[in-house]
Amino acid sequence: MSTDMSSLKQWIKNYLAVLIDEPIEKIDTNDPLSSFDMDSVDAVIMGTKLEEEFGITIHPEMFLDVAASIKELCERILQIDYSDSNHKEEKVS
Repeated sequence: MSTDMSSLKQWIKNYLAVLIDEPIEKIDTNDPLSSFDMDSVDAVIMGTKLEEEFGITIHPEMFLDVAASIKELCERILQIDYSDSNHKEEKVS
């Protein structure tokens, strides 16, 4: 599946809305990820679901970066070179 900023942001917004039991309209892509109270289990599950949906592997730590927003997370994900055969998973640097 092709991944673009719009579809990735929408997927993450939908996922977080379900996770925190809020309407998707309340999910702002500029809010820090820390505002969604995700724990490490949530991050692992979200990473697995993201991989199933988009075919990309993301280290769960990326979802726990308290300073990053949904928009910044999407930008980081889209910068990863998945064509690299040595790519296993991406960590926050």
